[in-house]
Amino acid sequence: MRWIRSHRWLGVKGVYGFWPLQYRYFILSLQAGPLREADAHRLHRYYYEQSPYSYNDTTQRALKNLINTPIMLISEPDIQWWLSHRGYDYAFINVFDQAAMINELQQLGNKKAILVTTTDKGYRQPGHTRHPHSWSIADPARLTKWLLSQ
Repeated sequence: MRWIRSHRWLGVKGVYGFWPLQYRYFILSLQAGPLREADAHRLHRYYYEQSPYSYNDTTQRALKNLINTPIMLISEPDIQWWLSHRGYDYAFINVFDQAAMINELQQLGNKKAILVTTTDKGYRQPGHTRHPHSWSIADPARLTKWLLSQ
């Protein structure tokens, strides 16, 4: 919940555009005033209930539904870029959760769960602008081969 406490994520244009409607209403209410503890607990509970993975879920409730599902997560954890361009540290990017999720899935027996990390592949078009959270981090040939093998 560190990202809620900091409110830093509120300033990123469009960051809540893909969130469920309940999140968006919650975020807009935060912009109108300080975060109340009850609101933080409500958001945390909702996030936990909707998430496929939570490190704090010791029962692995949602994760167990993915034991037989092939999963490839692709990430470019360029922490220097995130620090200098967004002021984010590892708590704000999802690579820790991705690695933990894949690790737990593999420990539960999912042999088709993999995490692919890249370096210096994230660029957005037009203009070839550096951004590690871009589709360009996915190698089309490798991804296609993996998809066809599932």
